[in-house]
Amino acid sequence: MTPIPPYMPYPTVIGILFDLLEKRIPPLSKLCIGRRDKTPEEINAISENLKRNSAVGLSFAIQSLADHSTGVIFEVLRCYIEKNFPALFEPTQNFCKMGVIFHHTIDIHQSDKRCYATEELDKIFKRMPSRRVSLLSLIMRRFHIWVQEEVAHQLRGNIQKTSEELKQEAFSFLADIFSSTLVRISERREVAIITNGIKYEDIEIFLVANLYFLEDYESEMAKHEAENQVPLNPKDFLNATDYIQARERQERYAKIFANLRLAKENAKRDRERAEALQANSRPTDREFEQMKQAKKVHAPDIIIDEPEIYYKPRACGPTSVKIFDQDGRHMENICLKKSLDWCSLYTLMTVISVDYWHTTALELAKTQQQKEKMRRSKNGSWRRGVSAQRI
Repeated sequence: MTPIPPYMPYPTVIGILFDLLEKRIPPLSKLCIGRRDKTPEEINAISENLKRNSAVGLSFAIQSLADHSTGVIFEVLRCYIEKNFPALFEPTQNFCKMGVIFHHTIDIHQSDKRCYATEELDKIFKRMPSRRVSLLSLIMRRFHIWVQEEVAHQLRGNIQKTSEELKQEAFSFLADIFSSTLVRISERREVAIITNGIKYEDIEIFLVANLYFLEDYESEMAKHEAENQVPLNPKDFLNATDYIQARERQERYAKIFANLRLAKENAKRDRERAEALQANSRPTDREFEQMKQAKKVHAPDIIIDEPEIYYKPRACGPTSVKIFDQDGRHMENICLKKSLDWCSLYTLMTVISVDYWHTTALELAKTQQQKEKMRRSKNGSWRRGVSAQRI
């Protein structure tokens, strides 16, 4: 029987480009060295040459790339992905909203983030071709390797930072240089999130849905406020690790809900104050006469500033998401550090574990090999035109 050829889940060119880059990093900052050595037309020509030579052999192309700078190889990788796999990952509106909520509420437990993000990511993968899923899995696994090497490289120096801080900075840097290449958010979804914003209840619903060890939210919050909360019973858990994690999660969510409730009360109080100031902004006749006299006497020397009578939420940069309450009133703004595609890629790298990407790649490889077996006859001849569903 003819042996089944190995399944290649991604183009060989992309794997070779990643291998060349891995030989030159860490540090990750080398990826930006020499990015302007070649014009966009020259980068595109190198990418097309790699694509043409991939069918007959890549030894000459690999040798020619080895002479270029790290930045040129990085630009060739970006160009190749953009030309052959445009919009590799298109997040849904729920996934984008999830990234915004994670950016706003940083105290959410990591396991809860992973559970919610994995569930939404599985829905996205069902609509993606297996080849694109395999390529995205490869890129995410390589990113995790790069970040681990970067953290180890930085810790060897005399940098007064923790490994967690270095990891976040490395993932943020990768999101900066790869977000426009790997992620594309449709204009309709971007307008729906940035212009229309999200509801305050969406944050509460998301947090309440992940409260595994708090049965009644309202009663537990009342217990926290009264400082007479009944402690967790160790007998309800299988081991000490589960008990400690339950207590940690309980403390985290108590803090989150307290902060959110405080923000909601502050916004309500500010609106009431603004309405009161606006209602009382018109002076009486006596006050008006006193103001006129004061202006006549001190007009050359005193400048009277108008009081701020309208409630204005805090100003943000170019990218901000509004939060509205149940009545549709503007509560506050979520100031994003970067764009929405940056938040989506950063969520993919930091929330989804590397084990998930390994499992996804392994399952796709097994499925493809099983399809190859089903397409072959008993005597080893190829059954052309017969799909796997008909066998």
